[in-house]
Amino acid sequence: MADLPEFDPRADLRSAAEWVQSLVDAITPQQWGEPTPNSEWTVRELVAHLVGVADSLPATLTSSATAEYDDVPDEGWPKAYATALARLDEAIADPEILTKRYATMFGEQSGGAFLSHFIAEFLVHGWDLATATGQHSEGPSNVAARALVLARKQIPAENRDPKFFAPVVEVSPDAGETRRLAAWLGR
Repeated sequence: MADLPEFDPRADLRSAAEWVQSLVDAITPQQWGEPTPNSEWTVRELVAHLVGVADSLPATLTSSATAEYDDVPDEGWPKAYATALARLDEAIADPEILTKRYATMFGEQSGGAFLSHFIAEFLVHGWDLATATGQHSEGPSNVAARALVLARKQIPAENRDPKFFAPVVEVSPDAGETRRLAAWLGR
């Protein structure tokens, strides 16, 4: 996989992750067991996944272990997510991570390329979470627009692995950027 993107993805990654934090913080006690557009997960399971993603990035970049988030009560998930984001912030603070090479789940690539994959991850799962909990489902539009450009390069419409990505969904011409991104990834 090519070393994308041609920009520093850290600010976009952080912006997307912060938007998700605002969504997690607004979940009501009765919403934790609700279904999400990702039929495999409830709101609780989706937030647990997002905490795991936020925590796995610094683990990859620093060759450290991931934190333990077993048995987190529903009211503890906002803090768990914030803790994982703080760890992520610390790991991405050094600009050298952008060009340093890492062994990642996508193969060996630069830290910048590795991080770029997760902008869409946070935005699309944020869309899932917002949709499931009745919150505003558009994240930062400029970030979502750049993530869509990357997603179209990284995940073409043809020959997708259906285990990971459903076919592209058509959306109305007036759909927001986050909705367009979610649709590109099969939501």
